[in-house]
Amino acid sequence: MIDSDAIEYAQPRLQARFGARPGRAAWRRIETIRELPALFEAARATAFRPLVAGLAPDRSVHELEIGLRAHWREVAHEVTGWLPGAWQRAAAWFAVIPDLPVIEHLLRGGAAYEWMLGDAVFGALAEADPRSRQRVLASSPLAGLEVDLSADSEPTALAEAWIAVLRARLPDAAGDEALHLNALGRVLGEHRQAIVTAQPGEAVSLRQALTARLEGLFRRAALTPAAGFCYLALAALDFLRLRGEIVRRAALPRLDEAA
Repeated sequence: MIDSDAIEYAQPRLQARFGARPGRAAWRRIETIRELPALFEAARATAFRPLVAGLAPDRSVHELEIGLRAHWREVAHEVTGWLPGAWQRAAAWFAVIPDLPVIEHLLRGGAAYEWMLGDAVFGALAEADPRSRQRVLASSPLAGLEVDLSADSEPTALAEAWIAVLRARLPDAAGDEALHLNALGRVLGEHRQAIVTAQPGEAVSLRQALTARLEGLFRRAALTPAAGFCYLALAALDFLRLRGEIVRRAALPRLDEAA
């Protein structure tokens, strides 16, 4: 059941954050800026300011990765704390979304890069021998994501595991709560399947479609915990997009200069 006092506390804060998200013009400026210092300046002039707080463009790409992810988790933790207590464990799981590509990389036996080591969420996984990573994951806060990612596994296996953990964390829901949560489940599931069948070059259009659907659901789900979940999903998408712009310039400055 919804704690009415808590959700009434959360909704105006969610609405304010939702309304402050950078629009097309702000994104266009961020994406067309070539120099990293100017990109940081542009980001600080938007609602992304908390994500780049204390970070400097002259830091290494490893330091930027660590700092950006730490700030994302702070934002996700803050938003989770606004929601009714019974829903916070499920909401907290959205903080893991940006880490899923890293977890998949490591579970497939990929190398542990410098910035992964010591990470508060997946550091133990990165430090473990590749053959023991499934076991390490199972005994960590990421338990439930220890799926088989062999060559013949489904490409959506890790995403499906994330959704399964989310469902297990949800309290019982009824009425509008259940209606909007089911709608969110459909949106995420359909996006997952769309990725599997996507053609090269469709990533941007798929992201735009998912964003539009989440924005619509956020508005319809007002005064239910699903609104908080929708906002966290949108915030994760925004974070990944911003992180991509920053890390690309930090890691490949010469490529940008030659463009």
